[in-house]
Amino acid sequence: MRSLKSFALMTAFFMAVPAAYADDAIVKFGRGVVNIITSPLEYPIQYMVLEEEHNVPVALTATVLYGTLFTVARILGGAYEIVTFPIPLPREYAPLMQPPTPVEAFTEMQGKEAE
Repeated sequence: MRSLKSFALMTAFFMAVPAAYADDAIVKFGRGVVNIITSPLEYPIQYMVLEEEHNVPVALTATVLYGTLFTVARILGGAYEIVTFPIPLPREYAPLMQPPTPVEAFTEMQGKEAE
């Protein structure tokens, strides 16, 4: 009975979200899921960033620290976006981080290497 009440409450909540925001809210939710799942990509991304300016031993050492920091930030940001997806914050469902997901950051870094 309790799960039925929870389901009814969640259904009412999601129906209260205006239809005009449905796509943006869903994109925010999806971005949150992607950020959590792909957060470990921050390690190779940070290595590629650091290797451009430092030698390999320094880049490897700093990658552990920066990779962990950015991975945790992606996980927390993703959790925030999942929990708050029906609320248009930041303004108009803007992503919390740039690039919005590690996949996009990784793609950008590979594009830089190709040049």
